[in-house]
Amino acid sequence: MKYWITLPQKILLLFLLTIIVTACKDSSPILTPEEQAWLETSESIKVAIFPNYPPYNFKDESGELEGILLDYLVTLEDKLDYTFERVEYQDFAKVLQDAKDHEIDIILEIQRNDIREEYLNFYEKLYQSPYVVVGNTEQPFGMSLEDLQGRKVAMPKSFAIIDYVKSKFPSIDILDSCNTDEACLKLVQEGKADFYIGPKAVTSFFVKSQQLDKLHIVSILDYEYKPGIAVTKYHPELNSIIYKGTESITFQERSDIREEWLYSVVTPFYMQLRFWITIATIIAILMIIITAINRFLKWKITSRTIELERAKKKAEESSKLKTSFINNITHEMRTPMNAIMGFTGLLNKTGITLEEQEEYSSIITDGCTRLMEMMDNVLEISLLQSSQVFSQKRQTSIKKIVRNSFENLEPKALKKELKYELIDTIPEAESRIIIDKAKLSKAVNYLIDNAIKFTPKGYVKIYLRKSENRISIAIEDSGIGISEERQRTIFDNYSKSNKGESSFFEGLGLGLSITKSYCTIMNGHLTVSSKLGEGSIFTIDIPYVPSEAIVANTNEKTTAPSKNDEYTILIAEDGEVNYLFLKTILKRYDHHKLIVHRAKNGKEAVDYYTKNNAIDLVFMDIQMPLMNGHDAIKSLKELNPQLPIVAQTAYSTEADIQRAFEAGCDDFISKPVDPAAISKVLHRFLN
Repeated sequence: MKYWITLPQKILLLFLLTIIVTACKDSSPILTPEEQAWLETSESIKVAIFPNYPPYNFKDESGELEGILLDYLVTLEDKLDYTFERVEYQDFAKVLQDAKDHEIDIILEIQRNDIREEYLNFYEKLYQSPYVVVGNTEQPFGMSLEDLQGRKVAMPKSFAIIDYVKSKFPSIDILDSCNTDEACLKLVQEGKADFYIGPKAVTSFFVKSQQLDKLHIVSILDYEYKPGIAVTKYHPELNSIIYKGTESITFQERSDIREEWLYSVVTPFYMQLRFWITIATIIAILMIIITAINRFLKWKITSRTIELERAKKKAEESSKLKTSFINNITHEMRTPMNAIMGFTGLLNKTGITLEEQEEYSSIITDGCTRLMEMMDNVLEISLLQSSQVFSQKRQTSIKKIVRNSFENLEPKALKKELKYELIDTIPEAESRIIIDKAKLSKAVNYLIDNAIKFTPKGYVKIYLRKSENRISIAIEDSGIGISEERQRTIFDNYSKSNKGESSFFEGLGLGLSITKSYCTIMNGHLTVSSKLGEGSIFTIDIPYVPSEAIVANTNEKTTAPSKNDEYTILIAEDGEVNYLFLKTILKRYDHHKLIVHRAKNGKEAVDYYTKNNAIDLVFMDIQMPLMNGHDAIKSLKELNPQLPIVAQTAYSTEADIQRAFEAGCDDFISKPVDPAAISKVLHRFLN
């Protein structure tokens, strides 16, 4: 028994095979390496464009080329990753002659005929449109070419339709004095010609756009306009490239282009059977879904793998940085600790002079300061990484911030015999701004200090400038500079500028990272420009938010305290050493006679004041047992709102300071306690 495959079954089988091949087709390159190399080395491949054939090729009102074939050319260029040189023509006969003379390589739109096949290869029939006969509105519909014999028929010269008409009806009087379809149609409109023959799509476009109301279609011919791309035969490589490029353009891409311009798509014949279309569509959708899921899973796996590799690399780099940082901090901490322990031991030796005692004490103090700076930086970078640092904006003078940092570090610069200057171009009237004073001050201070540290000789200059809505603070030095490689990572955590050079300088490599973060929090930027061995320029750029000037009362004067005045001080401190140190500082204060009492926690402080309210000043530690300093401050302020309370604690971040003031304290000093800070507090509250 024989089984015959019907025509619809053959069509469906072919359609399914096409879908399967398309879905499974490898996304390999369109061109061979040799063809790609030929294309890349070609200086210029010229494409002839005849922009008088809307909606296929024409110029819009602004003179820009557009049309269905231009879109197709752009799609072909995307496939080949190459941009052709477009050459515009107004005479189609010139297009054909230049193709024969090898002046152009490709013709974007041309109809195939026997004469043209002698020197051109044709590719890709992009669309088809029947030829129509157009006459004035008095002419009846249904005329044939036979009816046109002896009549004047306008057609653009050198167009393929002329050869067709001449071969069928030589007796037709052809007027080829017009170069474009638009010009030929206007001859009929003006009565200078009887008829026009051309593609229906082109005819409809010009009749509507040019309002040729005296014209209408009188006949539709069996002959169709089927233009395509043509390539001159003298470039076999180019012919192969164009063939592969046009073949790579999908049916959907062609349909999208045609739909956008012509609003109709020529449907393949096998899709006319509704039943088979439905079945094929379902199968196609299933294949697409399977293919899409497969590609999505591959993409997901690939993306996840890349993410994991990046995360692994980042973790390894982070681990190396942190290991390096730990080794560095161990070394950096041992240096000041060695000085503190060593010179503390020497202070206990007998026979040292007063000058030596002062020198040793100074070295010990410097070591302690360095340790505190390291601890503060480690704490600050930790808070920044956990996003626990926020901007505290207040009114301040930008000139004063920069001037204070400049003056504080001037002795260090002069000690190294550097040329040290401040160039300030901001008027005093414009110096009051809204900014986070503490962060900006730390940032400027650090950058100036860094510039001095890394400048063995030469100069350090600070520039303060203002533009329309920005303020820039630039610190320029003639120091050792920063290599280009290190500039890419200079603002990373735990990173020093030039490891080879900066290893001779102290520091943890956190300062620039903290400064960069401060600038970001203030909605600003920190940039660097440097050349190794020639110096660096660090620039802080922050928004200029002006505020009304607040004039301080400079006429206020404090009277010198009497040495006979007697005051009672309460120290709330649970640490024995901290209490003894603070008590010693107070006992050495010679402007007043101070009577010192102690409470070991917040509750004792409140109880003591309840029983004995003759207290003039309270130093309140924050972290204490039974009742912490915040609660104790609130309780004491409820008993006496006028009682001066000074918070003194090792918790010295901006958030800690803000919280202490919110609890009600009147001032704040951080541990380790600076005797000068204590003196200022006493002068303020006991005057």
